[in-house]
Amino acid sequence: MDRVGNSARRLLKNLGLNNPDEAADGPSDVEVLNALVLLGEPNPDPVIEATRRIGRLVEIIDAVAAAAEFDRRANKGPPEVADVGKLTVREGNFGDDTVNDWVATMMSLYREITGKEPATSVGARHARMRGLPAGLSFVSCKPRASR
Repeated sequence: MDRVGNSARRLLKNLGLNNPDEAADGPSDVEVLNALVLLGEPNPDPVIEATRRIGRLVEIIDAVAAAAEFDRRANKGPPEVADVGKLTVREGNFGDDTVNDWVATMMSLYREITGKEPATSVGARHARMRGLPAGLSFVSCKPRASR
């Protein structure tokens, strides 16, 4: 396809056209146009139409190349995104960052107010859920005595 596209571009250049978009008007070199019009033909329309079609061929080849580029990128993109994701996204479920930040702030406040470390509640001795973790315990919230 590249060779056909390059050949079509060379042909347009030989007709005096540097851009396929100019092909719709036929060869820009009047001498070339006159040389291509066959003796006895009443007008240059067949030559102009042929030039237009060559210009269209170049556009189609460029479109095929663009589609191939999109295909290459579409096939290469997902693995690259996954690789970048592995480098930038934490593995596992870390919960909501805002909630995690709030809990961390509350834990430091708990330490300041009570002088104790926050702990996980495992239920009262006679409770139905005795010994099972049930959440953070902020039970002893008495302010510590001033020193």
